[in-house]
Amino acid sequence: MTTFLMLITVALVVGYIGHYLIKDNIPGGLAGSFVTGFAGAWLGYYILGKWGPTLFDFPIAASFIGAILFTLILSVLSKLTLSA
Repeated sequence: MTTFLMLITVALVVGYIGHYLIKDNIPGGLAGSFVTGFAGAWLGYYILGKWGPTLFDFPIAASFIGAILFTLILSVLSKLTLSA
């Protein structure tokens, strides 16, 4: 349960940062940023595992890296589909 709560917290933080940095390029606005942050944090957690510092046995760094990368990839794909 703690892992899931940490995942949601990381998703909220990264989603907000992603929304602020990328502006309106992520579909769905702030809610879309939260979803991409959540998916990226989940992927980072499962791809990178327990890499980096942990909080309540949850790998914070791996989740942040995964969420940021996923948000950037989605932003780039969104720009490509809008310009086509």
